[in-house]
Amino acid sequence: NFELLPKLFANIGHDMYDCFSRIKDDNQNHRSTLRLGGARVVRYDASSGQIELGFHRDGLLLTCNIALSDDDCDYSGGGTIVQALGEEPVRLKRGHALIHPGDVLHCGAPIASGRRYVLVLFLLDTTIIPHDRYCAERGEREMSLARHMSDPDEKERHLSNAAKHFADAME
Repeated sequence: NFELLPKLFANIGHDMYDCFSRIKDDNQNHRSTLRLGGARVVRYDASSGQIELGFHRDGLLLTCNIALSDDDCDYSGGGTIVQALGEEPVRLKRGHALIHPGDVLHCGAPIASGRRYVLVLFLLDTTIIPHDRYCAERGEREMSLARHMSDPDEKERHLSNAAKHFADAME
């Protein structure tokens, strides 16, 4: 949930919690309605061929990309292209964040060398997307995946994920 964000950002050294609160464009909504809808670390690795992520939309209210790699020494190239901002990639220093609406078309620009890591957070607003419904739908997807798994460990992983999503829906 959204209360986890200050803990995540404490190590990065920026008060992103207040930044997200200020993004809200009307006084009726405030940070208590924002929820962390998901998070993942995206890895780009030139040596393995995973050098880019094509244009896509994330679908939730906000997407926050936080650079975990140093663009001066860990990799070359890369960045995030946000179609609404033009064709030039936005390149971030380690610990800096790019926040954009989740439904804006964007992509991970190709790296030329090295490894690039990005922490991506997906935020939703319970006044727009009901948190309980969103979590329950994610739980249903995990259950569906579990039904089609023949590997017992994979099945168990999906069932465990489903249980977490259903528990989150009850909060």
